[in-house]
Amino acid sequence: MAIKTVGLDDLIEWTEKLNVGITTLENAVFETAAVVSKAEWQSVIEERGHVLTGKMKKSVKADKTSRITKSGGKAIETYPRGKDHGTKDKPRKPIRNAEKAFILHYMDDHFVDEINKRIDQKTNDPIDEIYENWLNGKICK
Repeated sequence: MAIKTVGLDDLIEWTEKLNVGITTLENAVFETAAVVSKAEWQSVIEERGHVLTGKMKKSVKADKTSRITKSGGKAIETYPRGKDHGTKDKPRKPIRNAEKAFILHYMDDHFVDEINKRIDQKTNDPIDEIYENWLNGKICK
């Protein structure tokens, strides 16, 4: 007795497209989140007046690739990078911009918490839209 499969080729083809679509979806979500995160970091740094040299604000960057978290998910991080050496007029011992943000966080009413709250609020709608487009086949290559 022969076993006949109907639609298996279509299912395999659809699954392959779906896999590519998931990678594309993931990249679109991370790109959107990175843009929003960077803008919110810079906005709050400016609003709170943490711009003596402006180097911390300018140094905010998002990871270029995602990393695997302990829980098995993927994530990117956005925070100030590099070091601040002061100004030409007042050079000083270099301090990492991330360290400045950490210190300012505890000195200034947890401003990083404010950044994270804003990021959560501002990324929901764009990410939902990306997901809807993916479900409707508008994003799958």
